[in-house]
Amino acid sequence: GDSFWTRSAPDVYLTTSTDSVGIGTTSPAANLHVAGTFYTDVGNAAELTLFEHTGAGTPVPFNIRKTGYSGASQGFGVLHIDMGHSVVGGGANLYFRLQDSTGVYTEYGGIGASIDVATNGSEQGSLHLYTIHNGVARQERLTILPDGNVGIGTTAPTADLHVYEGSSGGTV
Repeated sequence: GDSFWTRSAPDVYLTTSTDSVGIGTTSPAANLHVAGTFYTDVGNAAELTLFEHTGAGTPVPFNIRKTGYSGASQGFGVLHIDMGHSVVGGGANLYFRLQDSTGVYTEYGGIGASIDVATNGSEQGSLHLYTIHNGVARQERLTILPDGNVGIGTTAPTADLHVYEGSSGGTV
């Protein structure tokens, strides 16, 4: 029969650009439609690009969307960043990288969560907001501790809102 696949080692691809590939579905709704979960093992690779917009003009937004839910479940989130550890001080981060004036991808900001207590049933975690300043990335600017204390300019807030002005003083 007709073959719609071409192999050019190490790649395998569809010969026609109008066909779609379905994994776990017989009626793919997009060029690649995976029904169910998928697993990617990158070994010790420095990074993995899952999605990339290479077209000209305004970038296409990347959406993570849930549909078909109603009732109590409709308010729950859909993106989990899982790290396989339970070490106090460890955490998971989401960093935002953009190109600088030379085209190098640079981390401009991020958000992170860290483990303060990992004991089952007593877990506690903190939230952190990072920015870049004068070329130095991951400078923590805002911290929210498990007790609700918020720190701006300090990673150890001692009040509901703790603003650190710096050793030379400043304005708030």
